[in-house]
Amino acid sequence: MSHVAIAKPLLRAINIYRKVARHDLDQRTRRDLARHMRELTKRGVQDPGRLTVHGLSYLRNLERQDAAG
Repeated sequence: MSHVAIAKPLLRAINIYRKVARHDLDQRTRRDLARHMRELTKRGVQDPGRLTVHGLSYLRNLERQDAAG
């Protein structure tokens, strides 16, 4: 899956997260999220909906780490 193919799930995950968390993501977090989603596609995850859900889970885990940390 190309960078273009993950663009929609990536933007969808960012937009949903922004609405729920009520804050924006910094550039580093966006870049890390994109890297994570590219890795998922390399492992065979191709469905845009699943990529979005995985992206949201990734962001939620980062949030939990920051809160604990």
